[in-house]
Amino acid sequence: MKILIIGTGYVGLVSGTCFAEMGHEVVCVDNDLAKIEKLNNNEVPFFEPSLAELIAKNKNADRYRYKKQRLPPPAVIEEPKHEKEWGDEEDGNQ
Repeated sequence: MKILIIGTGYVGLVSGTCFAEMGHEVVCVDNDLAKIEKLNNNEVPFFEPSLAELIAKNKNADRYRYKKQRLPPPAVIEEPKHEKEWGDEEDGNQ
């Protein structure tokens, strides 16, 4: 399976590594070029036991890659505004 992970923070990096370790092809994208360059140079930004070794192993097996990608801003979903809510006293029914 091919998996795309958006974001290379703690959750994205650890999840991507686990999926790659299970044999999936994983690409992690992030819009922070400095972070991607560090990861491509085998610099892991935080400590998690065995993470650096698993990342290196899966990169060498061509199952794990990082890519800089400009990501669109997150969508904001708002509830529709109602003119009148239940229980409003404007309609004369009290």
